[in-house]
Amino acid sequence: MTRTVLIAILCASFGLYACASSGDWRDREYRGVSRDAAGALRIAEAETRRALDYMQSGDPDRARVHALRATEADPNYGPAQNTLGMALAAQGQLGSAADAYAAAHRLLQTDARPAHNLGLVYESLGLLDDSVTWYRLSLDRDPDLADAKLALARAKHRRGDRDDELDELLDWIIRTTDDATWRDWAIGARGR
Repeated sequence: MTRTVLIAILCASFGLYACASSGDWRDREYRGVSRDAAGALRIAEAETRRALDYMQSGDPDRARVHALRATEADPNYGPAQNTLGMALAAQGQLGSAADAYAAAHRLLQTDARPAHNLGLVYESLGLLDDSVTWYRLSLDRDPDLADAKLALARAKHRRGDRDDELDELLDWIIRTTDDATWRDWAIGARGR
């Protein structure tokens, strides 16, 4: 019995009807999938850039359209998921934004921004425990992400925390920020 016949019998016995009959199929199929995946990635990258441009120009509606195109082209392109979350959050669709940020967090395993963005969603919903958790996850990925430090300090303060972590964050804000609003807030929060 030839290898091809044996494979066909095994496939049929397990209900797998898409087995190929020659060794040559692997190269053809692999090249086709690679070419298709590369094209999808290029589309996702281009649509994500367009979406970001629209976000920067203050048009989240158009940004969402392009971010959706990007995620349809390649659902595993993390920057597209994160950008979709930004557009949805700007439109007030916080549940959908959270889903997109969670997908981006899974896909972008070293990027701190999706976790930070998810923290912002939870904080805006008043879910301060969840927001603190996500801000900390963001800082686990990038301990120097200033936005996550600021947000963590704000969420912990809003939650009523009085602990060493908050004191250290407030001291950091006072020492390092050039933003007078944040510095004044931290001085006031430190004094309480």
